[in-house]
Amino acid sequence: MEEKQETTVHAIRVPGTLAILVTVLFGRLPQGMVSLAFIQFIRDEGGSFAYASALVSTFVIAGTLGQPLFGRLIDRFGSARIIIGTGTIASMAFAGLALTPTGLVWLVLPLGAIAGFATPPLESAARVYWPRMMKRGTQLDQAYGLDLMGQQLIYVFGPLLSALGIAWLGSRGNLWGIVAIGLFGALAFALIPEPAKRAEEAAPAGIVKHQSLISDAFFTRLLIFMFGLGVPVGVQAIAATNYGEFHGSATASGFAFAAYACGGTLGALSVSKLKTGTMNLRQISFIGVAVAVGYAPLAFLGAPLWLYCVLSVLSGLAFPIGLTAGFQMVERTCLPTRLAEANGWVIAVVNLGVALGAMGAGPLVDWLGKIPGITTAVILAAFVSLAGVATIWNLDATSRLRR
Repeated sequence: MEEKQETTVHAIRVPGTLAILVTVLFGRLPQGMVSLAFIQFIRDEGGSFAYASALVSTFVIAGTLGQPLFGRLIDRFGSARIIIGTGTIASMAFAGLALTPTGLVWLVLPLGAIAGFATPPLESAARVYWPRMMKRGTQLDQAYGLDLMGQQLIYVFGPLLSALGIAWLGSRGNLWGIVAIGLFGALAFALIPEPAKRAEEAAPAGIVKHQSLISDAFFTRLLIFMFGLGVPVGVQAIAATNYGEFHGSATASGFAFAAYACGGTLGALSVSKLKTGTMNLRQISFIGVAVAVGYAPLAFLGAPLWLYCVLSVLSGLAFPIGLTAGFQMVERTCLPTRLAEANGWVIAVVNLGVALGAMGAGPLVDWLGKIPGITTAVILAAFVSLAGVATIWNLDATSRLRR
């Protein structure tokens, strides 16, 4: 126990670690704020939920295209110029939205697409930095765990910060707040000296050096698995909101969200103890199964609040473990010179899974009713997750492992 505590302290004290965690948190907060910000922005001026959903979807899908591209540019040219450039463009797009009447759909949607596409690839860059800064093994696992805790904070405090911004500044003023927070985080991250590259390891026999990552069957199947992890997370957001409406209490939704975040934080804290960096694909598959079935109890809308909160904690445990294990498998099987691009793809497909999970669950609740709708949504989400598990169940990574 003493050795683990010492390693944990050592990881956080590695020069630059805290600066990276804090600046990535600030730079990525807009991603946690944007869904509520866009929906309220459109609704406040008389727009429909369909219009608001279209704006959110445009932002997410454009980000899915941008993250891998900018990750590849980081691999080639380093992070500072790419982060500064994308942060500036994304901030200008958000500022444009704040100045544009929502009736100009032909302008609002393209600005949303630009803001999503130019989202600074901070997470991709950070995940390239960790293996350069940390000793492989427990210390690197701890760095990934700290990184994941930061991600939990983004999706817990992002909506809260957006709600406060709307209350204090209005929906347009909140967009200006997103501009300030995102640009500050991106520029601050770019000022951190980039860790020196370690000597490049020879490519294992299973890796083709110059092929497109998407044409790599191994990597594509891993992406499908990661997409499947994201879908139930999106359904959870609708389930928690639905629970509050079912019981006529917005506070109940807040408790459900908080309980889920606690579960995610506990899962992130367990990463180093579980040694996710040494897991094989079969072990990672079992985590995927836990994610798939762990969200199913959230359909029990009739449960008392204390029980629903317990179920929410349990549902949040497995996702951060699976996410970290997936990222580390990418790091272990991808060339160091393609790592930022690979991480960009993983981030993109997970975010896409979360977005599609939420966008699919919402209409199901509207069409079928609260209990049948959310029950159908969690069953479909579990099916998608298990389908993702099936793609890697018999996959062999032995010939590709760099460590």
